[in-house]
Amino acid sequence: MRRVFRDYLVLLVCEQKDFSAVQPLLRPIGFGKIHHLTDAQQASEWLVKNKPDLVVAARSLPGVSGIELLAEARQGSDTKGIPFIIFGDRYDRQLSGPAGQVHRLHQAKLVGLPINQEVFTQVVISLLAPLIDTSRENAYALMDEAAEKAEAGRLEEAVDQYTKALSIYDSHLETWLTLAELLVRLKSFDQAEKAFLKALELNRYALPGYYGLVNLYENRKDFEQAIGVLRQALGIALICQMPPQTTSRITLHIGQLELRGTHLDEAEQAFKEAVDLNPTESQLRVDIGDAFAEQGYYSKAESHYQAALNIDPNIAHVLNKLAIAYRRQQQYDKAIELYNNALRHHPDDENLLFNIARTHYELGQAVEAQTLLEMALKIAPDFKEAKLLMAKLSDRPKMVIELDA
Repeated sequence: MRRVFRDYLVLLVCEQKDFSAVQPLLRPIGFGKIHHLTDAQQASEWLVKNKPDLVVAARSLPGVSGIELLAEARQGSDTKGIPFIIFGDRYDRQLSGPAGQVHRLHQAKLVGLPINQEVFTQVVISLLAPLIDTSRENAYALMDEAAEKAEAGRLEEAVDQYTKALSIYDSHLETWLTLAELLVRLKSFDQAEKAFLKALELNRYALPGYYGLVNLYENRKDFEQAIGVLRQALGIALICQMPPQTTSRITLHIGQLELRGTHLDEAEQAFKEAVDLNPTESQLRVDIGDAFAEQGYYSKAESHYQAALNIDPNIAHVLNKLAIAYRRQQQYDKAIELYNNALRHHPDDENLLFNIARTHYELGQAVEAQTLLEMALKIAPDFKEAKLLMAKLSDRPKMVIELDA
């Protein structure tokens, strides 16, 4: 089948009883975007708004027939060229519309019921083949080759193929995004930036384009610019009425970057807004706790880890994170209590055993630390940090090792 079909938008207008018969005929041809409506009036409005590449409509529909839908489309300047396939119990060389109006078979085909795959495919090809831009088809072939090279790890070759494809057909959003991501992986940041911006020129509502730019600017350590792009993404998400999980995640990311830029007040405000948007998500509070902990704000991390546990007491790994926060604040008794609680859930977690050993080590309790380290090394004999701590037990029992497991 033609490669371009995978990006064609098909409007299927029929009652539910016909959907199960017609929709499976579209997939094998390669159509990847199929929108189904049962109401012809809604279909007429949707057609004008979205301008699909193909309309497949039942001849008999409640209220307005598929024939009348075709007649209406042919009268619109933006929709008159849209190809139609009308299916029904019978078909003629002409289409009779309302008030005796006749609409000849210009970029329209009629097929009878029942429809088999071979006949339907032939109808689609005969209708659409003359409309296909062969240069666009060639571009898609290059895109497929590029995808294979990228999957094989041949990134530079993939970039060359994608670039050639876009020189032929430069309106393919996903290819610009894919090219940009590959360029980031190759650390060609300036070229990647141009590719992301081109994608956003094609579709300013494409959130992956904003996320890609943010990742690029983070790689450059340009946090201010990354925050600016995230604020644009947040505005787009609000315009598109995205769910609270999406907007809260964007706001969380703003807070994380503000914190990395040492803007504590701005970070706390962003985190508060993220929580307000999605107050019942425990993982959101864990991620905020992690952000504070990574920057050394352990008391602030503690409050968010505790909030996560209040939402979901069963997230045992948070007990470990909260215990680390307590240990960093030298609240060793609380830390050990939480570690032991977490250990009941994960008795064979060598990292957890190591963290408990470290707490005992910092308290000068060498025997307890050694016992726990032996348990950890029995589970993971090559556990480097555990070996290092074991070696230090006979040296300086109060030495603090900086790496948390």
